[in-house]
Amino acid sequence: MLSAHNGIHGNPILRDDELKLGEYGLEYIHPDPVYHMPFPDGSYLTQWRDLDRTCEEFAKYSSKDGLAYRRMITEYETVKPLLNAVAFTPIGFGKAINDRLAEHPHGKLWQRRLAMSAWRMSRYIRGRPLQSFHGWAAPIRCSRCRTR
Repeated sequence: MLSAHNGIHGNPILRDDELKLGEYGLEYIHPDPVYHMPFPDGSYLTQWRDLDRTCEEFAKYSSKDGLAYRRMITEYETVKPLLNAVAFTPIGFGKAINDRLAEHPHGKLWQRRLAMSAWRMSRYIRGRPLQSFHGWAAPIRCSRCRTR
């Protein structure tokens, strides 16, 4: 059976193999490319595990968008540990995300970004193919990462 479990790999139960699911046949395959989006005109956009390669894909359509994507992913990496900590901590056990972000140098920026819809976030990207891609990828934040 094949299935996509985007975002699940940040869960400590799976990440630390607490359930020993491999003993029951579960095997995760981490493909490269991560995602490929073809367009009606025959063009396409491919996301790779390698950030440089993905930014080159974006730059095919817009060098500014390639740089914007790199900047966003680089900024995301700084808050990823905070987001992961909250995602897998039961409510009431630990600080809330806004409290954690308040202690981060770019916390206000990320509070705003996390409150935005995928459509609103796509406004940071100018090219239509890139907006289509980002509209798909935004809900999962960073599909090149195993953790969210």
